[in-house]
Amino acid sequence: MGPQDLAALVHFFGFLTGTMLFSILLGLVTRQYRAHTPERLLLVAAVIGVFWNVGALLVYGARDWGWGTPPVLFDAAVFSALGFLPAVVVHWVLSSETGIGEGGRPSAWGRGADWMTWLAYGGSTLAIVLHVRQGWMTGETPSPAALR
Repeated sequence: MGPQDLAALVHFFGFLTGTMLFSILLGLVTRQYRAHTPERLLLVAAVIGVFWNVGALLVYGARDWGWGTPPVLFDAAVFSALGFLPAVVVHWVLSSETGIGEGGRPSAWGRGADWMTWLAYGGSTLAIVLHVRQGWMTGETPSPAALR
C-alpha cells in the first residue's frame, strides 16, 4: 500500500465518520426541535456538516480513486460549506442559553458577541466568494486563500 492509497483510506474513513457524527447531531436536533435560535442554529450546523462530509467524500473519492473530477461549482459549494460551518458554530456558541447575560449570552461577551458573529459570517462569505472565483477563473478548487 502506497502513500496515495493510505491518503485515500484516511479521506474515506474520515469523511464517513464526519458524516455519521453530523447525522447523529441532525437526528438529535430534529427529535427535540423547537423554533428557538440555538436549536435552529444547531440544525443548520448539522445540515451543513452532513453536506460538507458527504460532498467531500464524493470530491476526494473521485480524485483518490480516479473516477474523474466533479463539477467545479459542486466542488466550490462543498468547500463553501466547510467555510460557513465555523460561522454557524460561533453564532450558536455566542447565542446559546448557557450564559448568564442578557439574551442568553455570557455577560462577559456583551456587544462583542454581535461583532464576533458578524465577523465570522463575513469571513465565511469572503471564503465562499474566493472558492467560487477560484473555480470560475481557473477551473480548480479549493481556493488556497479561502482556506487560510
